[in-house]
Amino acid sequence: MKCFYLVLSCALCAMFSSQAVAQTLSIPEGRTMLLTGGGPGQDGLPAPQGTEVALEATIFNQKGPVRVDVRDTGGSTLRGFGLGRRGEATVYVGPRERLFIAATQSNAKVKVTYVPAPEPNNAAANETLSFTLRNPGPTPIPLEIPGVMNPNLSPFSNSGVSLAPGQPIYWTPNKKKGKRILIYRVPEDLAPGTVLDVAQLVSDAR
Repeated sequence: MKCFYLVLSCALCAMFSSQAVAQTLSIPEGRTMLLTGGGPGQDGLPAPQGTEVALEATIFNQKGPVRVDVRDTGGSTLRGFGLGRRGEATVYVGPRERLFIAATQSNAKVKVTYVPAPEPNNAAANETLSFTLRNPGPTPIPLEIPGVMNPNLSPFSNSGVSLAPGQPIYWTPNKKKGKRILIYRVPEDLAPGTVLDVAQLVSDAR
């Protein structure tokens, strides 16, 4: 998969302020876009806070499946997940980390919003395990993965994630009231490629 850096005009950059501003981007099939973290001349959608502070990026996928990755300056993936059409997730991007989005199967269109974020306690964790969160049912499942992302699993979808051992995953049936229920904690011995039925985890936790 080819990786390219999109340089936006100064006029677009001037639109950003310290307030949250949603921007929509199109990504051609088979391409990976560096959104923020690379610095001037590299970022396709630079965060107004700059690269030295922590932020949260909320991504709403309007078209086509995408892969979201947060990488360090050496190119290693720190955390990542797949996001289907109409899926939405909030991902943590730490200081000097880089946010990438890839259009995996077709042309993609995403809406991205940045807001400042505190640095989580587990931000320095290097070891991650890759597995899949599956929603086999017709109803979206809102989740919270503290310090990493807050995905809303689309109906009949699979979302690949890379998380550190010990990372908790919460079901959030009522975000406005702050209600959350622990449904899973990533074990150290989780087999690569494991597929978790999130609907069953939610049912077991009720």
